[in-house]
Amino acid sequence: MTSPEDPFMKAARYTWLYPEPYDWAEAFDYACQCKDCWRPVLKAKDQWLGGILDDEDQHPGSSAILIFYRWFLLKNLFESKIVNYYDYFIVTRSDYYYIKPHPKLPLSMDPNHIWIPEGEDYGGITDRHIVVSRKHVHAALSLMDPIIQDPKGLLREMQGHDEWNLEQFIKYQFETRGILQHVRRFPRIMYAVRTSNTSTRWRSGTFVKEAGMIVKYMTEYNAAKKSTPLVELY
Repeated sequence: MTSPEDPFMKAARYTWLYPEPYDWAEAFDYACQCKDCWRPVLKAKDQWLGGILDDEDQHPGSSAILIFYRWFLLKNLFESKIVNYYDYFIVTRSDYYYIKPHPKLPLSMDPNHIWIPEGEDYGGITDRHIVVSRKHVHAALSLMDPIIQDPKGLLREMQGHDEWNLEQFIKYQFETRGILQHVRRFPRIMYAVRTSNTSTRWRSGTFVKEAGMIVKYMTEYNAAKKSTPLVELY
């Protein structure tokens, strides 16, 4: 659970909190307003629903948490009508270290475009950072919707492939919703880091002397070091 003393909490204009359960099936029950009705999708393998405990269809990792929190964010944005106050939304990680400034959002930017950093796609589209306009924010973040609306139908759609990860699921949903064509990429300017006492669900990371900190994904670090920002975004 995030502490009220967390610098991000202190700086936030709006905060919506969901208590972190031991088993994220509880969160899916809450989102779906039912008990286990969504569980058929767990049979679509292999690691896009990590964080949910299941005796037969356990997935590794923690991707279910990311799917839920995107749903939770949208729920609060729309119920509070705060979604109407902003033209663009950035959904990212709090453990990112930026070696270059984040690209600006000029008034001339096409609201159809969805901006995502290059790399870390793993056969799909990276889940770690997205810049999306109000026009497409629901389509881009509502990954939970097909799980809520028709889990058995979603399972049928996904059964032709047995190595699903979150990145591939995102790309598939973007294709289904007709927004994949709007994706634009910008050079990677950030990489995930942690301190020695920070807990982690996936990668423990490597201490990089040049960076002076523990880098979680060396592929991110190397890409960020080599990248050249797009002039038109600055």
